[in-house]
Amino acid sequence: MSTRYSEIPDNYDEIKSILITDYNEIEEAVFSASSCFFYDACSIQFHSNVNQIIQEKISNYFISKGGILLITKCVLMELGGLSHILQRKEVNYLKFLSSRNIKIILFDEKYIYDLLATEYQNSKVNEIFKFAVRAFNSKASIIHATFDAIPELQPILHDVEIKNDDLCLRFFSEVLKNKEEGDNLGEELIGVCVFMLLYLTGEESGKFTVISDDTSGSIKINKALQSIPVHITNKKALILSTPRFTQYMIKECFIDSITEIEEILSSCKIDEKYILALGKNDLFKGEYKHTAHEWAELLLMPNEVTIML
Repeated sequence: MSTRYSEIPDNYDEIKSILITDYNEIEEAVFSASSCFFYDACSIQFHSNVNQIIQEKISNYFISKGGILLITKCVLMELGGLSHILQRKEVNYLKFLSSRNIKIILFDEKYIYDLLATEYQNSKVNEIFKFAVRAFNSKASIIHATFDAIPELQPILHDVEIKNDDLCLRFFSEVLKNKEEGDNLGEELIGVCVFMLLYLTGEESGKFTVISDDTSGSIKINKALQSIPVHITNKKALILSTPRFTQYMIKECFIDSITEIEEILSSCKIDEKYILALGKNDLFKGEYKHTAHEWAELLLMPNEVTIML
């Protein structure tokens, strides 16, 4: 397969100075931060479209959590799109977040191996890596197609010992080459990273959050993380769509204006979506569809509804 995506957008220099790219700095930032937010492309795009007052409230939330933002290599490719150009609003939004002293990391997915190697021997990191990749190796995925195209990567899928990191690093390199428009690769690779990070014994449950408005990708991540046996780790990661993120901000008093809530919900085109939620009188979660204004009214009513994903 060939790709029309570029790993480095043509106007990358516009954000280069605000990104942390050195591995040693990244390692220190990840381990010292209270919260790490993996920011998906669709959510960055949506949040770049709201007014700066709301963007300031979003940034206040990140700051309150002692948070850093991680933009993976694949997400950067998605932001650049087929034109290989970061849009002006996205550039301005990222610069604004940086101006609030929020660290923004350009996270090369292969760095996950080195982060795990701070605690585990290579053989154990390879084992965790294999579990993570298998959890996202569905038949319709780019990950699956990459294994089909490159037989040398097949040991990752089988119960054979991998003695070094060569196959793991090659996997990340090869899978990015197969990136296609409309796939879930960005979310799947974020999922692989978060899956592995939950094995770090020194990190708190809930430290790692995925912000994504790709519903199918988020469902994949949620399912994969739930597949980790409790006896291995009972740590959880948080997955936030813009509607769920908004509800968190409301509950923690970062936003309370119905106009602003409606604007941020409209940014993710909530009028066109069914949202997984649990009403106060529901026994089971279900899918609900409302306008942005109706959702804003519901979210401002204490305990009226809980958005689940």
